[in-house]
Amino acid sequence: MRLRIADPGGAGTGRGMRIAAALAVALLVGICAAVAPPQAGAPGRDFAALKRQMDQFDRRLQDALLKMFEARPFVILGEPKSTYLEGFGVVVHAELNLYPVAVLSPFTSKQALDNEIKLEQEQKPLRLKELRNRLREVLAEQGTALTQLPGEENVAIVIHLFNVRQQANIPGQVVAQARRQALLELKARGAAPEPAALARVVSLREF
Repeated sequence: MRLRIADPGGAGTGRGMRIAAALAVALLVGICAAVAPPQAGAPGRDFAALKRQMDQFDRRLQDALLKMFEARPFVILGEPKSTYLEGFGVVVHAELNLYPVAVLSPFTSKQALDNEIKLEQEQKPLRLKELRNRLREVLAEQGTALTQLPGEENVAIVIHLFNVRQQANIPGQVVAQARRQALLELKARGAAPEPAALARVVSLREF
């Protein structure tokens, strides 16, 4: 059997060299992509502006919480603090005591203590209901102001509830969450949204 060797100047060799060169370039591109450092955030995102908007969101949430129980005993144990999670959105968390029990002394009678605890058990569920409504309203009012946040990402508020005397009807956390695009569409309707419309856009989870 006789082997035929291609002419070094022939077309076959030229095609082979072009194919080899193309494979080498593809391999080099693949290697560069594998070792390249990840992009720091989405292109064109102004994270300094987003941080300023998050700080403003924190302040507005704190103002809303303070006004909600302005004339009644209420304690913010942890001020609202926000963070940004790439691909999810902005998360704000705070810690509240829905109903601080009055300061008791060694001379407080058992009857007075029992009355205070009874009042706490009655008031906390009422305040929890009010808190749920207010969290939805804050998200609708302030979530659209996060203009550096993409519409497909989310805004969430996590409230940790101080509950030293465990009550079965009081959760440890309340989480209100909405997609920013849905909040923008809700705002575009003009009038203040009805509770039912808010409930469709802002989800609540408690656990």
